[in-house]
Amino acid sequence: MMKISKKSTIIFLITLIVLPIIVATFAFFQEESKPITYKGTIKVNLGNFNDDQYSSTAYFKNRILNPEFLQKSGVKIEEEKLTSELSFQPKNEYVLLTLTHENKNELSNTLNSLVSEYVKESNVISEDLLKINYETIERLEMKDTAAAEDQYEVEKFLFDLKQDVALWEKASVLGDVTITEVYPSSKNSAIIAAISTFAIILFAFVTLRVISLKR
Repeated sequence: MMKISKKSTIIFLITLIVLPIIVATFAFFQEESKPITYKGTIKVNLGNFNDDQYSSTAYFKNRILNPEFLQKSGVKIEEEKLTSELSFQPKNEYVLLTLTHENKNELSNTLNSLVSEYVKESNVISEDLLKINYETIERLEMKDTAAAEDQYEVEKFLFDLKQDVALWEKASVLGDVTITEVYPSSKNSAIIAAISTFAIILFAFVTLRVISLKR
C-alpha cells in the first residue's frame, strides 16, 4: 500500500483550489469577449379561413423556411442559420417568430421581410378561397332546394359557408419587430467551468487513490 505524503496532499489541495479558479477566469473572459447578440421577435396573425392548411403554424413554418420563399423575400441571412435559429411559438391568436443575430438592423430587416412576404402570399390565397365561397353561396341560393332529397344537407352546407365567411380573417402582422440585447452569460460559464474542473480533479485523485490502495 502506498501512502500519500504530506507534500502530495498539499499539492493536490492547491491544485484543487487554484486550477478551477484559473479555468473559470479563462472561461469568464472568453465569454466576455464575444459580441453582444440581439433577439428579435414579431407577432403574426395567420388568419382564419375555412382551409386550415393555409392558416396553421406548420404551414407557416414550412413556407417561411422554404428556399424558394427565402430567395423571393430577399433576406440576406444564410438559409442554414435561419433554419436552425428561427423559432415559431404558437399562441392563442398569433404565432411569435423569434430570431437572434449579431447585426441589429439585419435582424429587423429579415423578420420584416419574412412576415411581409408571407402575409402578402397568404392574403392572395385567402382572397381566392373567399371568392370561391361567395360564388358557391350564390349558386346554392339561386338553386331551388325545396324539392331536393338532400335539402337538409344543402341548407346546412350553405349555413356553414356563410358562417365561414362571417368569421373570415386575413393574415396580418401584429405590431413591429421587438429587439432586445442578449448579453454573454459570463458568470454562468465561469461557474460551470470551475465546478467541472473541480469535479475532474477530484475524480482523478479518487481514481488514483483507489489504484494505489490495490497495489
